[in-house]
Amino acid sequence: MTLLQEIEYLRASLSDYLQLTNIQEPETFSGSFYLDKQNDTIIYASEPAENDFWQILGPADINKRLHPLSFDRFRKNFQNDFWDNILIEGEISSSTLQMLKTSIQVEYEQLSFRPPYSFEVLSLVPDFRVLAGLRYVTELGKALNIKSQLEPVLSFPLGSNVISLLEAAMTYQAMTTGYVTVSGLDEPIDELAIIDRIENSEGETIFTPERKNIRVVDVKTSLMVSDILRNIVKFGTGRYADTNIRLHSFDPEIEQQLQQFDLPVPVMGKTGTSNRFTNSAFVGVVPGPHEEQNGFTTANGYTVAAYVGFDNNDPMVRNSTHITGSSGALPVWTRMANGILLKKNHGAQLDLVDLAFSVDPITGETGLRLIQPDLDQKIVPVNSSNGLPLSTQYNDNSPRQSDATSLTFGTLLPSGELDPDRIFQPFWSN
Repeated sequence: MTLLQEIEYLRASLSDYLQLTNIQEPETFSGSFYLDKQNDTIIYASEPAENDFWQILGPADINKRLHPLSFDRFRKNFQNDFWDNILIEGEISSSTLQMLKTSIQVEYEQLSFRPPYSFEVLSLVPDFRVLAGLRYVTELGKALNIKSQLEPVLSFPLGSNVISLLEAAMTYQAMTTGYVTVSGLDEPIDELAIIDRIENSEGETIFTPERKNIRVVDVKTSLMVSDILRNIVKFGTGRYADTNIRLHSFDPEIEQQLQQFDLPVPVMGKTGTSNRFTNSAFVGVVPGPHEEQNGFTTANGYTVAAYVGFDNNDPMVRNSTHITGSSGALPVWTRMANGILLKKNHGAQLDLVDLAFSVDPITGETGLRLIQPDLDQKIVPVNSSNGLPLSTQYNDNSPRQSDATSLTFGTLLPSGELDPDRIFQPFWSN
């Protein structure tokens, strides 16, 4: 019998613990009674803990507890309280275990009438839930332009699947903007979305693809993912880009202004380093100017992917030098981002004086900023070293500028704490 079954047997059979030998030999029981002298708690355990406060109790001791020479014995449910409050193995009360046992039995009886492979039954199996989640991720990958084979294995989050650099770039574009690009009547995935047009040797355009965008990622998720990627550049492994990407101009006067303000461009991205340092990658977004407001947006930007590695996958290691995503691909990506910003002359399209002194009403940041739709998102101050929320209560959306922040959604409680929303919108419903 389990310890709980032994307790229930004793509870149902004994009017006096001293009669135990007439009902069941003590040797057949795996548990014994103990008194936790520190907490004055009765414990039923299979083995005594290495605790100086535990004292073994015999039948006479339990009998005194069940039949005290005091008015407690006349109190209603006195003996029930005794049995209910016994701690099994010193951890959990017998009443709690009994309640769990009853709940499990009720659930089992309800499910026993259903087909064994119905969703109601399978959804309660942990392995099935894990597999369903992995299958969802593989299908989401297909919806995000990934054509490479994705295996739904447990090591998926660790990078066991392999995709191309183009697929990684298109995935980042879809996650930050929410859209994938399709073409044709049957709306196949546009694998050549990087082609703007094709010209002949005389400069005449001979092909211009007809494309349209289909939303795959909902707006709220895109905002949160973009904020995560922005924080990686500001506080994580992508800080080299935050330090070295600036607006420039061919116009000397505008270039002088840009150098004077020295405003970081709100780029986003993530480093990647493979096992044994065989590959170094960085994929990110270089935003473009907003069409109507003084700031940047991912919708008019460019998604850029950079890769550094040997053709034969040799490790990029020499002595104590190890080439990672931040030391290998990120500097290459940064030069490409600066080239795009200069080529597009974004510096001449913005009011720099206004940007230098204006404050974003949502994030509380000054300088070059991303223009985001107002979806009642909340900006939560967090610790930049570990990402945990600060102990400071946030009663408004204007955290101190020196604090790292995290964009999320939820309801502000009267106490100033945030009750986060649970957001899940399947990609096929977008």
